[in-house]
Amino acid sequence: MKTDGFDFTANYRRNVGFADLILNFAGNYTRDSRLQSIPSLGFGPNCAGTFSVNCGITLGQLQPKWSWSQRTTLSFKPIDVSLLWRHIGAFQYEHGAPNNLPPLFEGPITCNGCAIEGQHFNANRIPAFNYFDLTTRFSITDHYELTLSAINIFDKDPPLVGGEAGSTTAVGGNTFPSTFETLGRRYSATLRLKF
Repeated sequence: MKTDGFDFTANYRRNVGFADLILNFAGNYTRDSRLQSIPSLGFGPNCAGTFSVNCGITLGQLQPKWSWSQRTTLSFKPIDVSLLWRHIGAFQYEHGAPNNLPPLFEGPITCNGCAIEGQHFNANRIPAFNYFDLTTRFSITDHYELTLSAINIFDKDPPLVGGEAGSTTAVGGNTFPSTFETLGRRYSATLRLKF
């Protein structure tokens, strides 16, 4: 496997009077991502920002061209509240040359009276996705810390790509579960003991 691109990080901290404002950013631009499964075949197509039976299946998960996470934290000692923004860039389906893959379904949905009948659907592209997570950390004592989290707070559904977008090893439930949130909004509570 070979890949190249750029990683970006930035951190900022400032007291704003009533709290400390902390900003953390980590981003990635992937220019090229290829796999060589058999030495005699050479490297496959560039899978950055692409999905197909050749991309996502062999690499284990999709590789967006652009992805980042940005956390904004307000620290009111002993309580911290933070919002995490996770961005996954858009994808296009790899069809045509060099592997002569046919395009996926595009057109109006027909399903005999279902809620989405007549809506236009294009399985050949996945738009950029943004997820937001909210976390609150309480320092109860010097030794106990409680963290409460809500992940995917806007309950964003994963993109639908259909069963022909790849093999069952990468596509499950008509989406890519290793890349996108499939459980909807979820909550967690963690108690940490420091000694």
